[in-house]
Order: sequence, then C-alpha cells, then structure tokens
Amino acid sequence: MSKRALVRLVPLLIAATMAHLPSPVVAQTPTRQSSPSPAAQTDLTKPAFDTVTPLYNVTHLTEKASQTIVAEVDGRPITLGEVGDIITQMPTPAKQQPFETLFAVATEQLIRRHALIAKAQRTGVDALYTVRRRAKSATEQAIAAAMLEQDLKAAITEPMLLEKYNSIFEGKPGPTEVHVWLILTTTEEAAAKAIKDIKNGSDFAVVARDVSQDTSAPRGGDLGFVRREALMAELGAVAFALPPDQISSYPVRAPGGWFVVRAQERRVGTAPNFFEVREAIRQIVEVERVTPIVKEAIETVTVRRYPISGREEEAAQ
Repeated sequence: MSKRALVRLVPLLIAATMAHLPSPVVAQTPTRQSSPSPAAQTDLTKPAFDTVTPLYNVTHLTEKASQTIVAEVDGRPITLGEVGDIITQMPTPAKQQPFETLFAVATEQLIRRHALIAKAQRTGVDALYTVRRRAKSATEQAIAAAMLEQDLKAAITEPMLLEKYNSIFEGKPGPTEVHVWLILTTTEEAAAKAIKDIKNGSDFAVVARDVSQDTSAPRGGDLGFVRREALMAELGAVAFALPPDQISSYPVRAPGGWFVVRAQERRVGTAPNFFEVREAIRQIVEVERVTPIVKEAIETVTVRRYPISGREEEAAQ
C-alpha cells in the first residue's frame, strides 16, 4: 500500500476511533480556536497512558485455562481457553454484552461445533481429502497469523508510532467542522411545518424545543461544532453543503425520522492529539510493516515454483 493510500485511510480510522456516540447526536463541543495539531509526548521511556484494553481480555488465562473443562460432548472436552478464543473473535459490538452472556453464547457455539465433528467422524466425512486439506490450511493460517502478530509486536515501537503521527498531523490543521443544529420529527409533514415556521420568522431553538424528538431538543437542537463523520451520512451531506446560517429547504430523511438541518458556521478544527489516534496510527504502521516482515521470512527459506502441471517427475507419472 502506498503512502498516499495510507494517508487517505487515516480519516476513516480516526472516525472509527472517535465516533463513539450514537448518530446523529454528538456531544456538544466547547468552542475553541483553530490551531495546528498539539504536540505529542516526547518522553517515551515510561507509558503515559493506558493502551486500548480489550473489553474481555483473556490473554491472562494461563495453562490452567486450557485445562479447565467447562463442557463435554460425547466425552470430548470443551475448555475455558477455547471459550476465550471464541469471545476474542467476536465483533466489538457483541462484546458489549455481559460476560455471562458471552460465555453462554461461546460455549453453545463450541457444543454445536463438537456435535458436528462427532457426526463427521461417525460418517467418515472427516476423512475426505477436501476436508483434511481445508483443516490443514486453517491450521497453517492460524500459525502464520500468530507468527506475524508476534513479529509486528516486536517491530513496532512507541517512537515509531510518534514519528508516523508527526508525519501525518504535526503542524497541520484538522478537518473542517460545522456548527450544526437539528430538529427531529416522526413525519415529513411535521418537519416541513417546522421549516415553514422558521422561514416565517420563528426562532430555530424555540421550534426545536417545542417539536424536536432528538436528545438535543433541550439545547434548542444545538449540536455544537461537529465533524462530518460524527453525523449520519444523510445529515452530514446536507450540513456540510449548506451555506453559513442556512437551514435545509426540505425535510431530510435519515434513520430515525425526518430532520431539519441548520448550518450556522464552519471552521477548521484542531487535529487530534497523539493519544486520541494512537491505535489508528498503530494500524497504519502495521500495514506498512507486514510486507517487509513477510519478505524477510521468505528470504530465510528455500522456495521452488513449478508450472501449473506440477514438477516434472510428478507430471511423468
């Protein structure tokens, strides 16, 4: 991946890191002056912050976990370590559930898996060549991924992350922000009436307090300065296209209802500091480091490539 492609990837990674509030409502941001990116920590001899901690970190489970049996299927044990592996593979939203729920779901998934394996062994499906080939491939993939993860962990340092941050953000302005106001209604007719009332002289904030179903209604619909990625796509497109101090001419349909959008003013925001985007930066550096790590591994082995017909001695048989 080229450096230009990586830089284009940054806003998406930052959005995933920072957009943690439900759309379209975002936290009201205190007014502040635009400025270049803040200086990052330069003394990296000691950790200055807690790195991202998994919601359910099972890496601390030792050999005991791999031997702790939590279920059996025809005498085949299911261990706590296997349950932990299933949980770590779940998507992040699923991990918001209580651990007891995750434990039950993961255990049930393993029970179903072992029941199918038992049936496959009774019927001979496990001995099929295609099945054995896929099982071998899955095992090899897991080993290769573990090796790559270990090499990446050893190769990436805090100074390296700081250097990448500086190359992307240092001394550069942040993304454009717009001061957005919203009114949410359940019907298109109600949103159209709100637009008509505002254009006839009614105050936007007063109308929002009276009719808006959005959580910003007590503030008159004021969301403060927001970045485009913090809004739902439909609302962001309208808010960032409107001239200053204008409202949408028509109701905007978006998940949740019908919206009236007002864009009061825009500004160049402050770039995120190092700690806000550290994990996003790590992902970028990991992408950059994968190719040289794999190349180095290939250079330590003997590789022979053959035509699609295979080696000559095999083709002759």
